Amino acid sequence: SDIAACAGEPVCALVTAALPEHYSDTTASALFDAVHAAAETLGCPVVGGDIAKAPPDTGALHLSVTVIGRAHASRGAVLRSGAQVGDVVFVSGALGGSFDGRTTDGGVPHHLGFKPRVELASVLADTLAGDLHAMMDISDGLGVDAARLATASGVAIDIDAAALPVADAIAGAPEAIDRAVSDGEDYELLFTVAQAAEHVAQRESCTRIGRVLNGAPGAD
Repeated sequence: SDIAACAGEPVCALVTAALPEHYSDTTASALFDAVHAAAETLGCPVVGGDIAKAPPDTGALHLSVTVIGRAHASRGAVLRSGAQVGDVVFVSGALGGSFDGRTTDGGVPHHLGFKPRVELASVLADTLAGDLHAMMDISDGLGVDAARLATASGVAIDIDAAALPVADAIAGAPEAIDRAVSDGEDYELLFTVAQAAEHVAQRESCTRIGRVLNGAPGAD
């Protein structure tokens, strides 16, 4: 998802594991078969890493994954620091409910089974090119991550709460808007585009949720 956030292309992954003592060879093999299968599905094969036994007093499994990617061939990496005053703010997909009721098509809880938005990010970079000013993925909640993007860009972001695409799992709940802003683990794309090009983002079924304002110190 971090690669998607920059409109990059995943190339390969390195996985390091510290296995608990109670892990049998069969269990370890099943784990790494699953890791390889998931990586291949995402077009990001595991090409190396390291496997070790965890200390005897540690009962937990430890996994560390490093993903290597390449920047978009023509647009280059899209950073969170490029938002410009007058931009339109968009989000892909729905927000909220990732831990309680929101599932993937296969019935897996969303935060465990989401598919990173690599393909969509690439399409946005292809079609918007230089009009795609800033982008990041939403992992800690729209409120927190929009603030991070605004801070990195030196601007303010005005979000229209009524426009937020609330996940079906929490739609109708009294706190639905608050949860769409704060739940996190959405792994959708948050991005800003030049106003003249907003129709391109809308064509990709993304939702306009706000605008970029002057947030410089001393601004009106």
